[in-house]
Amino acid sequence: MKPGKELRLGSRRGSAALLATLSLTVMFGALGFVVDLGYAQYRKRVAQSAADAAALAAASWAAANGSSCSSGITCNSLTNCSIPDSVTTPLGAACVYAQANGYTQGGSGGQTVTFLANDTNSPVSGNAQTLWFQVTVGQSISATFARFGGISALNVKAAAVAGVGSTGGASCIVALSQAAGNAFTDSGSGNITTTSCGIYDNAGFSYSGSGNITATTIQYAGTYSKTGSGTLRPTPTRVTSYVSDPFANVPSIPVSSTCDYSNYSISDASAHILSPGVYCGGLSLTGSGSITFQTGTYIINGTGGGSKSFNYTGSGNLTGTNVTFYITGQNGYTAGPIAISGSGNLNFSAPSSGSDRGLLFYQDRNVSYAAANSYTGSGNVSGSFYFKTTSLTYSGSGNAAYQAIVANKVTLTGSGNFTKDTTGQFTGMVQSLVSMIQ
Repeated sequence: MKPGKELRLGSRRGSAALLATLSLTVMFGALGFVVDLGYAQYRKRVAQSAADAAALAAASWAAANGSSCSSGITCNSLTNCSIPDSVTTPLGAACVYAQANGYTQGGSGGQTVTFLANDTNSPVSGNAQTLWFQVTVGQSISATFARFGGISALNVKAAAVAGVGSTGGASCIVALSQAAGNAFTDSGSGNITTTSCGIYDNAGFSYSGSGNITATTIQYAGTYSKTGSGTLRPTPTRVTSYVSDPFANVPSIPVSSTCDYSNYSISDASAHILSPGVYCGGLSLTGSGSITFQTGTYIINGTGGGSKSFNYTGSGNLTGTNVTFYITGQNGYTAGPIAISGSGNLNFSAPSSGSDRGLLFYQDRNVSYAAANSYTGSGNVSGSFYFKTTSLTYSGSGNAAYQAIVANKVTLTGSGNFTKDTTGQFTGMVQSLVSMIQ
């Protein structure tokens, strides 16, 4: 063997060892990157679940509590989550649900949880929801094996958007009382039809009439009695849960300590035009002249003739577009029922927008009176009759397309056609829809 031969072989063996070492480094780096990337993907799914849950929680809380950009939500402002003592806002609900799913602002790995809400400029193209909530969560994950490849950390981020929309309410007639006895009673001979909406009764259901009742559903939570000859379609179904007040989140209307009109009464044959304002001592209409109510809110504070807050027994026609009659008793006045039994035509419509949207007759929830409200009107009337703590006897004979009744107790003695208001524009009866947008 020639001199130097073994030296050359040893050099080759050293090069092979070096190449093997470098190959192992690259291999372990690649393997480590795959392992760390797999873990990062797992954390990405966890983050997405947290974002989804948080966004849905915010939207659900807003829908259940009537929150909006003008009430309970600071909109168009990116906010970092902080955990509240109690959930009192959509933001609080989002933060609590994000935490329950492992993400807290400032948590391990530099966790971030941000919240954004608005009713315009949705982050999702084509989104038609009226109110949306975006929650973004993220964190930095320290790399373990991937450090061999020069990667020290992987950033994980996930976002979700949930929205609150609305559709027409499923109910046209709601009897709210949960007390023993009947909350819904029908003893009339006329037909009652609730087109595409139902009748919901939180207590006993009593039917002794001869007319037919047709609805998408008829539900009651108490007892059931049918002695009348008419037909009920479908057969009423007993349920174990109570339907909630669809107007529970509508704010009460402020009442001034001063009166714009006192003991207002019209009993002549002349035409009259009335203006919105505070009518103390009730409003009594017994004349034969036509009466036009200008657009706005008529606060009827207290009672007048016949111990009624709103008493119409005349023969003149009543007309009002975008009007609300608010029945209350404040500043020393005592509230009383409405009584509409005049022979003139009624042409009324409730406001189509605003906080009192769809409310034609709105009884202050903070007052109560023993006498029943009564409505025996005819004509073109759209809007809701809302009497939270008092009863309503409805004997109307009109076929207005959009009417709804929400009262402590409901008694029907006439006929009527109640049609589902698919947008809430006419009766304010809407259901909130909560859904994931992205």
